[in-house]
Amino acid sequence: MPMSCPARVRIVSWNLWLIPFGGPWCLGRVQAIERCLCRHVGSMLTDPGVEDCLVIAALQEAWAWRAGPLYPLVWLEAALQKRLLSSLFRGDREPLALRAIFALSRVVQLAGALVTSVCAPPLLRAVLWSPKPVLAASLRRAGLPHATAAGEASFRHAGWPRESNRSASAPCLLDCGLLLCTSRPPDETGFEPFDWRGNAECVAHKGMEWARFGGLAVLTTHMTFEYADGGVQRGAQQLQLARLAARLLDEGAEQLLLVGDLNSALPHQTLPGRRNGPRPSCATPPSVYEKAWLGSHASLDRLHEAFEAVDADLELRRMDTGEEPTCEDGTVDHVLCCARRSRPPGGVAYRAATSSTVVDPRAEVSDHALVRCELEWRGGSGT
Repeated sequence: MPMSCPARVRIVSWNLWLIPFGGPWCLGRVQAIERCLCRHVGSMLTDPGVEDCLVIAALQEAWAWRAGPLYPLVWLEAALQKRLLSSLFRGDREPLALRAIFALSRVVQLAGALVTSVCAPPLLRAVLWSPKPVLAASLRRAGLPHATAAGEASFRHAGWPRESNRSASAPCLLDCGLLLCTSRPPDETGFEPFDWRGNAECVAHKGMEWARFGGLAVLTTHMTFEYADGGVQRGAQQLQLARLAARLLDEGAEQLLLVGDLNSALPHQTLPGRRNGPRPSCATPPSVYEKAWLGSHASLDRLHEAFEAVDADLELRRMDTGEEPTCEDGTVDHVLCCARRSRPPGGVAYRAATSSTVVDPRAEVSDHALVRCELEWRGGSGT
């Protein structure tokens, strides 16, 4: 085993559903998320063998946005939601009596974020509402002291109009939503935004957050959900992701872990053709998978094809071996490993020792299931 790669890697990956301006209890559910995360991370840190283990929490949809002068108002609403959720209500839906009040507040917040993004001076634009500091502090207390949020930093200091690879016709209201917390300090970190020209999700600064630990690179991302175009935007992001993976493997990484919400379901959870079927009914919680409804463009096979197209030397293997759906679209949250076949140890060297999916059937904490996985070094594909 190369000395620069950890013998074991324990991973928690979770899409948190903290969607601003629209998700239920989007300001107040952070406390429940903290409890759940710390429980799972804590158990990983107390299990035997943690001494030679890298522990990772990869989080998606921990969105930050430009609160600007509205920050005190947002803080007050977050405190109110937190109190109500801790004593009276569930996190999957807001009571009718409060829905209108929260809806009005979200309209004000959205308008404030829009005006702040376009018109405010740089100092005010840098004032963000973000759940990441709270989540990182909780995970630090649980035993993951190192947090990487380069995507949020990139968003915080982005000027206006936006960078040349982004359309200037729509303001970028949200950051990437990504947070990576680890038990060891990374040797190097970075963030690469997706190319958003013509993209339906251009209001978010989505991209790929990565960190390198010796010979192991860890990359987390939240890929596009856009499905009406038959997979055009998904395909473009998958190619960009494969190119970044190849570059990291050429610049010092021996193995690369790809973790997060890839919005790519298992092949049998998609329809045979590229056309989509009817969306799931609103009668079931968004965390419950009923049946396949997305076309084959949303299959995980398309990601494998993108890696093959970028470089046939890249081996990409899924680590979380279960087939438990992680949301209403199927199993879209994954842990994969990528390596070059032509270099020692001859392809993907990690294998899943254990994996599990922690479901939330009523979507009280999130509309996605939490994925846990422990990887062990087993040698290359030829061993």
